[in-house]
Amino acid sequence: MTAVRTQEAGPVTPTANNSAAELDSDLEAEPDPPDWSRGVDDEVLKNLCAREKKRLDVINGMFN
Repeated sequence: MTAVRTQEAGPVTPTANNSAAELDSDLEAEPDPPDWSRGVDDEVLKNLCAREKKRLDVINGMFN
């Protein structure tokens, strides 16, 4: 019977080939959501108040 050696899971130490940023996916910036206002006619945008535009920005950010 052959013995099997396993490696213990431990912390990964950054080296020249793998920096800490490469190991941590939380450090990656998420891209901005597409601009919802590009798909809306200029006349409609003119009639929206600032509060409504902000509301639509928040909704767009939630779904994209």
